[in-house]
Amino acid sequence: MSNTVSTNARSAMTVYNPAPVSPVHFAEAMRAHWEALGNASSEKLVELWKGIGSALSRAILVGAGRMTGTHGEEQQWQVLQPPTGTGKTQGACVYAAMVAKANREQAEAFDKTGILIVTRLIDEADKLAAMINSLAGVVCAVARHSSNRVSLTEMAEHDVLIITHQAYANALEDAVLRHGEDRLEDFLNWEGGPRFLTIIDESIANLVASYRATEEDFRVVASYMDRGIADEFQPLVEDFKKMAWLLERTEALLEEFEVPIAKSSRLWVGPRKDLDWYAHRLMLPALRRRMSRLRYDHIVRASDDRSLNMAVATRVDCVLKAYEAFSLGAAYRSGTAGVLSVHASRLLLPNDLHGPVILDATAEQEPLWELLGPRVKVADKVKEVRNYRNVRLHVARANAVGKETMVKNAETRLKRLLENLEDKLRDRRVFLCLHRDIEPLATSYDPPFKDYSIDHWGNIDGRNDWQDYDAVILFGLFYRPDTWAIDMMQAVRQVGEPGDELTIGAHQKRKTIKRTLQNRQIAASVIQAINRIRCRRVVDSAGNCAEVDAYIVLPRNRLGDDVLSRVVSEMPGIQVTEWDFELDGKSREVLKAHYAVPIIQYMKNRSAGDIDMKVLCNDLALKRNARKDIQKDLRDPENPFTQRLAETGVIYHSTGRGRGARSFLRKR
Repeated sequence: MSNTVSTNARSAMTVYNPAPVSPVHFAEAMRAHWEALGNASSEKLVELWKGIGSALSRAILVGAGRMTGTHGEEQQWQVLQPPTGTGKTQGACVYAAMVAKANREQAEAFDKTGILIVTRLIDEADKLAAMINSLAGVVCAVARHSSNRVSLTEMAEHDVLIITHQAYANALEDAVLRHGEDRLEDFLNWEGGPRFLTIIDESIANLVASYRATEEDFRVVASYMDRGIADEFQPLVEDFKKMAWLLERTEALLEEFEVPIAKSSRLWVGPRKDLDWYAHRLMLPALRRRMSRLRYDHIVRASDDRSLNMAVATRVDCVLKAYEAFSLGAAYRSGTAGVLSVHASRLLLPNDLHGPVILDATAEQEPLWELLGPRVKVADKVKEVRNYRNVRLHVARANAVGKETMVKNAETRLKRLLENLEDKLRDRRVFLCLHRDIEPLATSYDPPFKDYSIDHWGNIDGRNDWQDYDAVILFGLFYRPDTWAIDMMQAVRQVGEPGDELTIGAHQKRKTIKRTLQNRQIAASVIQAINRIRCRRVVDSAGNCAEVDAYIVLPRNRLGDDVLSRVVSEMPGIQVTEWDFELDGKSREVLKAHYAVPIIQYMKNRSAGDIDMKVLCNDLALKRNARKDIQKDLRDPENPFTQRLAETGVIYHSTGRGRGARSFLRKR
């Protein structure tokens, strides 16, 4: 893949001679740009920027084959740790603009350098492209995403291509599973040859792809493979049905003989050895496309229901991908006998991919980098760049702060939270981060804050939406399921020596590793959340920020202690104080917002399909008599509330009459 050029006639054996930007010149340009934005610079920042420039230039030389190292250094992923607020994203833009300008100005003896930038969100991709073009003074960058499907020719014409994390992960998955769609190659090549530099802004959460399916999933998907599909893809369909039978039989035997088995234990250690399957596997992309065109709404309900069709088609494709992953590597089951759930995972790092540069502010808390060992080189931090002495972290302790209990007690706990803070944060700009399932309910309240913005775990990392807010509340912690840690270990093990983490005898070892991975992941999410508000911005040469307050409820156990110690380590100088707050107890009524706000957020967070109005009102703790007012508004197509729902693909409909009448909101 490296040095494979699909967009021009240059030989794959061509020796490239790029001219990377000087780290010193980059740091000088970055200082000028940084100060032009109204930020304070310092010698420590200049030192950090030189390090970033050096890493980016080295990646270009390694990618071009002009610099080699030992121990597979040419394949290493470089991970840099510039703290939040030190200009890592701005730096990526400045460097890209300087490269694009050099491509037009350098001597003919040097080859042009192409760059791929990977960022989290679509909006960010557009902003980065606009910034690079402005800095370069020429249109040299383009963003490619679902709202801007530029052609392969257009991508190849630009020095800098910007895509999202999800697009990059999808392309890596295609490369690892060899589906043959060549998307990664399309991203990595342009008219100047291979793109020697890939800059990934923030760690990609899904570099480990997880696959899960149940015995019932396989049985149902097998039933959708009608005679036409079975005839067209006969050997593959037969093999799929064999795996469905195997999973069903395994579960039956476990139940019949009451086999004592660990909650998470290996079913098999892959990959499969039958060579015929690998030949049949070439048909899998075509089978997936064929099954994606089935009308599942007609099959399941014999009616036209586009939302149902989309939901079933998505699940069918996930099961087909799981089938492939189960065959390519080790698989394990989770749960108890009678509830068979099979899991597999893959590390999305093709062996022939030149290592990109990752800008990850919380790299020390990212478990994947340590698990990958020599495949990743994590740079040392530049110390004393940031000082968080103006951040006051108010810590309360409680039991049961995981998602399940937080959702169950959401109404009471939210009321107690807002009651406790309404005077402390009156007239402040407050960002509340919590679990997604609680988000709509939280929007139904109207506390006396100057601004009150809410978002959920998993949707905030790297975002700048709250950079002018002066307070943040972290309500609940971002726990991942136990299978997340096992998937991490298993995916990494596939590129190294076989491990015993999933055997019964290694239970204690597995438990310790899982706890460490979970603690680091939770700490990273907490640090990311705190740094969404204005403490992310440096205000003086000492690395200080403006004064802010952060509130968090930590569990009364070792996890709470460990997370707090990691936050203190990552945010030097932070002031930790005790917060006098009890999560559980009696609560009083809190001022409610207009019902349109929580309902719109509720429907944004939902998957396609119907939701009964009774269930919706109950989930949002809306008064019983409010439902009549809501339905009256929904029946009026000119009502602003109805129109805002329609903009998000939501319509109102009802069935029956009198006592048997039922009302729904349908998301398409």
